[in-house]
Amino acid sequence: MSSLFYKLKNEVDILLTREKIKLRQNGDPVLRKVAREVPLEYINTQDFKDLITKMILIMRSNKGQGIAAPQVGVDLQVIAIEFTEHDLEMATKQYGKNEVEKRQMRTFPLHIFINPKLKIINYETTCFEEGCLSILGTVGVVQRYREVQLEFVNEKGVNVLMNFDGWLARMVQHEMHHLKGFLIVDFFIKKKKLFFR
Repeated sequence: MSSLFYKLKNEVDILLTREKIKLRQNGDPVLRKVAREVPLEYINTQDFKDLITKMILIMRSNKGQGIAAPQVGVDLQVIAIEFTEHDLEMATKQYGKNEVEKRQMRTFPLHIFINPKLKIINYETTCFEEGCLSILGTVGVVQRYREVQLEFVNEKGVNVLMNFDGWLARMVQHEMHHLKGFLIVDFFIKKKKLFFR
């Protein structure tokens, strides 16, 4: 096992045992760090599985559709994304059916992406409003590529290649930016404050 493996295991173990795995907000330095690659031998450890479980719980309890490890205080290249039937229903109520179709929103089962690498497939862009769990109360219009490809390792350690378009491509790009130390405020074309979210 590499020294990085033991270093990561120790760092995550400390965060888990001290209950420091929590949603981080804009201003927390971990959100501006470039996330580190996950050593493949670390994927099958209980600490890593516990981290994934915590990420999913935090994402779901905050009504999010995606989350990156830096958002819970861990600077590792891990993201989780899902878009449920309930999310689709809520989006339809908020924006209307035509707007949901325009944004190409559709359901997507929970996926974990480890050490993801992004490739742009379609350089055409779209501009839509986005929010972020780490910047509560603020949404803004962000320009994103229409179609992207992700090469990643799943939670079973298998290499996977997937294409995403429409809203899912937007979600993927949003979470990938977290791994590079960026937040949506860095890309806002237009922003607005919400009274509550």
